Amino acid sequence: HKPKIVISDYDLGRRCGLDLLQKNREKNSTSKETLFFLITANASQTAVAQAAEEDVDAFLLKPFTVEGLKNSIHRAVNLKLHPSEYIKTIEVGKTVLVSGKIDEAIQAFNRAVNLSEKPSLAHFYLARANLNKKSLTSAQNHFFEGLRHNQLHYKCLVGLYDVLIAKHRHEEAYQVVKRIAKYFPANPERVSAIFRLAVLTQNFEDIENYYKIFTSIDDRSEDMIRHVSSALVVAGKYFLRKSDIETATRHFQYAVTTAPRRPTVLREIIMSLIERGLVDDARAFFKKTPQDSRYQTNSLAMEYVIRNQLDSTSQIIDSGRDLIAKGFHDPAIYNILIRRSIEAGLIPSAEDLIYKASQLWPQQSETFAELMEVPNDSQTETPTL
Repeated sequence: HKPKIVISDYDLGRRCGLDLLQKNREKNSTSKETLFFLITANASQTAVAQAAEEDVDAFLLKPFTVEGLKNSIHRAVNLKLHPSEYIKTIEVGKTVLVSGKIDEAIQAFNRAVNLSEKPSLAHFYLARANLNKKSLTSAQNHFFEGLRHNQLHYKCLVGLYDVLIAKHRHEEAYQVVKRIAKYFPANPERVSAIFRLAVLTQNFEDIENYYKIFTSIDDRSEDMIRHVSSALVVAGKYFLRKSDIETATRHFQYAVTTAPRRPTVLREIIMSLIERGLVDDARAFFKKTPQDSRYQTNSLAMEYVIRNQLDSTSQIIDSGRDLIAKGFHDPAIYNILIRRSIEAGLIPSAEDLIYKASQLWPQQSETFAELMEVPNDSQTETPTL
């Protein structure tokens, strides 16, 4: 339960050895005393292990020997017992920083910078100290400097991302979190963030790759599912506008798979497909509606939207009136019924529907009112309808 030495492969199937490290840090209060070794299989994994400075005590590249492992453990123990001047100086700075002596901590971290050829960790803590002084720009500069020495330095990447978000520099923040997602284990908060930023910065072509990362996460919160499914729908609509129906449909399918019980997801998809005249595709997605919600207002409204593309005006008017009479009120139903009533010359009925719709959804009253474009000679209802 509280191991002194942890030796982990980098690749743990759908997870990563760094996940194991993070879990150990969370569960074990004495984890800082634990020696953590990461076994890597290639140069990319080794670069990540090096970038996890202060967390990974040592790494070994496969294939390794028993003698190599033994020597690595000895070196790590020795460094733990006899840290370098660089590490000792950083520890001094961390201690005084925790006590609130920010300027004294900055002095210590500046001394540490001169004690290493690659002082990424020292720059990370200089950035942290400047954040305590509310100096975002100075913190950002130190994060950048840390990354200049090690472009994958995990703590500097995460710190820089937070600063860029605070400064509303979304495009730059997206590029940083994109790099984090590529090299480091995914976590729900980061995955949600990258989907949000991909949409905000209109990098829709990247979203399918992030969906693959999302599927590897076991602990998916409702908030995360909402962000991911929404991003997938927005991306699908983007590809629809580009007339890339195949890619759009694939993103829509991902969205439904991600949130099968969210009616708003199916609604957005169906409405988007109908707007593009893709009735068969809309019908195919409607069939994915859970059986137990087929007779709820939202589902009946979507079925009505699809039928509007297939049935006659009189059939749509009759079925629309029937839905409303049975208590199924939805803006989409009223919108179609108003348009069809005007088309059939049933102006008083259309006006009555506009009034009722405006009462039900006051925020859309202007939208409903704009539907009324009545020719001068069409002021009475046709009795046969």
